Parts: sequence; structure tokens; C-alpha cells
Amino acid sequence: MKKKIKRYVGFWAEDSKSLLPRASDFIDEELSKKCRKKIINYLRLASHNGFNFTKGFSRCRICKTITPGSHEITDGEYIWPSGYIHYIMKHNVIPPPRFLKKMLRRNLK
Repeated sequence: MKKKIKRYVGFWAEDSKSLLPRASDFIDEELSKKCRKKIINYLRLASHNGFNFTKGFSRCRICKTITPGSHEITDGEYIWPSGYIHYIMKHNVIPPPRFLKKMLRRNLK
């Protein structure tokens, strides 16, 4: 049986020295409300698949507020931090194209 590769999304750079991407590079002000709703629904439905719980909290890399949750979530292929939904809801951050295509294929209302 072939094992799925895990792809990490929504882990953002804290400073310019980081090798991680910057959340602000993924903002898409043209993202439709319908599309954003599908993304949020997908992330919420997968939220029961939490693992790798940590102590403490994380601050949003854009607005510096404390983002909810302190664990990672997976759908079996992608892994994202529990605060990832904040970036989509509050800052119009769009997931990478491959992940977005997977979410939209699920045809969530």
C-alpha cells in the first residue's frame, strides 16, 4: 500500500530570516465569499483530526492577535495549524493551488 505524502500548509515565517513563506504573500482580495465559505467548511470538517498538541499559543503573523488552538490538523494528505482558518477568515489568505483544488472538488456548500 502506497503511503500518502504529508504536505504542510499555513505554517508562516515569523521574521525575514525564516525559510517559511510569509502569510501576506498569500492574500487574495478577489477571493469570492462562496469560495472562502467552501474553504472554511473544509477546514472545520477536518478539525476533529487534531494531533500534535502543544503548550502555549501562536500570534497571527499579519495582525498579531492570538490565534485560537494549539495543535495541528490533517485531512490525511495536508497538515495545517489550528489557527490557519483565522488567516482565511480575517485576512483573505488563500491556500496553495493544489490544496484549494482538493477543497473545491469536495463540492462543499
